[in-house]
Amino acid sequence: MKRCDWATKSLQLMDYHDTKWGVPDYDEQSLFRDLSLEIMQAGLQWNLILKKLDGLDDIYHQFDFGYLAYHFEEVRRGALNDVRGIRNRSKIEAILTNAQIMAELEAQNIHFFDQLWQLVNYTPIDHLASNDQVNLDEMKPMMEKFKRMFQKYHFKRVGPMTLYSFLQASGIVNDHDVECFRHDEILKYRGR
Repeated sequence: MKRCDWATKSLQLMDYHDTKWGVPDYDEQSLFRDLSLEIMQAGLQWNLILKKLDGLDDIYHQFDFGYLAYHFEEVRRGALNDVRGIRNRSKIEAILTNAQIMAELEAQNIHFFDQLWQLVNYTPIDHLASNDQVNLDEMKPMMEKFKRMFQKYHFKRVGPMTLYSFLQASGIVNDHDVECFRHDEILKYRGR
């Protein structure tokens, strides 16, 4: 069975690739978790995040943004001292600030998944990256829409590469290699 090359480097990557990466996600909590993990991963190897995933889920209370927003200081202190996570102050504070933003959106009955998915008519975009190379210039028009949405709500630490990685992880963009068995499976997702 053919997979994307990056997924063959470890069993953890293979499992993530086969079960999660690129699967369209419409759940608020799960999307927040995807975004938070991509923020944590910036500048690091994805394998490290996968190795620390259980600890990150514990530290951030399963990425329950309502809980994190309410317990900002308590979680921040714990995350800074917990070796099971990534102890980068800026990333920790960005995740917790983003949790507050998510909780505020929810309080205003604004659905994060709608804000994202409406930008692509609720249908995953097929292949913006080619040959494992992300060319942000080619994607600029589409990326600009997402960038404006994240800026509108003041999300933290969502630069171009983190944003694009999030779009891939959450299935908004299907960048599985065309030879990969998951590529055609993901194409079957059309709208909610």
